[in-house]
Amino acid sequence: MGLPTRPCGTPQELIEIGLNPGVIPSCARHDGDKMEGCSLWKFCHCKDRQGRPIKDRNGPMNYGVQIAKPVVGRGVGRTQEIMPCYVYVQNRHQIRLNGGICQVVAYEGDEIELRGSKKVAPDLSIGAEPGAWKWVTAPYKMIVAKHPRPKDLPELTDLAFLNRSLRTEEEEEEAHDAKFLGVKKDEPASPFRK
Repeated sequence: MGLPTRPCGTPQELIEIGLNPGVIPSCARHDGDKMEGCSLWKFCHCKDRQGRPIKDRNGPMNYGVQIAKPVVGRGVGRTQEIMPCYVYVQNRHQIRLNGGICQVVAYEGDEIELRGSKKVAPDLSIGAEPGAWKWVTAPYKMIVAKHPRPKDLPELTDLAFLNRSLRTEEEEEEAHDAKFLGVKKDEPASPFRK
């Protein structure tokens, strides 16, 4: 099992389930071995519904985003998508550099209209060939889901379980070894006891 490469919650949420925020990315500034943090931290200006910054508080979060950009030979291409804040920050920068806009239009819990494709059966009553299915663009509505928190991600809870189990096993082995060597647990073990 690999470690996640994108922020998985706040450092406090990782600590609460027994994971080291120095190893697992979180919504925090990268600080060497102490904090893995978010690679987009210094570019992030994401805010919650009340306009408060989410950095170090309640990030990451999902947004409903409207994108409009020039498309050669077609004019302006427009779409709406749902994405986490760290994808939004990166996309917004790239789209703006190319003369487009990328802006938040919905927050977690809001409904947003998206466009997708659906497969349509042939209408045999008008002489369409059987098996001549076609794809059509169709709008649909979707709720912007809450970004999953560390306690809701099985790969993180499994990793936390493994860490706790290994730590317990190591502590039991240390206690056994200390008893065997005749030293107190808080004393450094030395083969040259007096």
